[in-house]
Amino acid sequence: MDDLNPEFARLLAAKEARRQRLARAPFPEKIAALIGLQMMASPIQRRRGRGVVPWRIQGLRPVRAEATLMLNEEAPPYGVKLKPSGN
Repeated sequence: MDDLNPEFARLLAAKEARRQRLARAPFPEKIAALIGLQMMASPIQRRRGRGVVPWRIQGLRPVRAEATLMLNEEAPPYGVKLKPSGN
């Protein structure tokens, strides 16, 4: 992987950093994100004839993908070195 162009290497590093942040998210936040995805997909599935209903969990608000940096964040600027997570 030494011969990757810098832009591709930056994208791979940003992707890995995002995966690490998502992995460290608390469980309720992960479930809220899942419910948000269910809410986005349910109209499409209903139009295809499937009777789907997103989960409803008392006290848990769904997270819309466009409303959270965790699910919709920008890659770091070109040349920025990402610190490895040791947590």
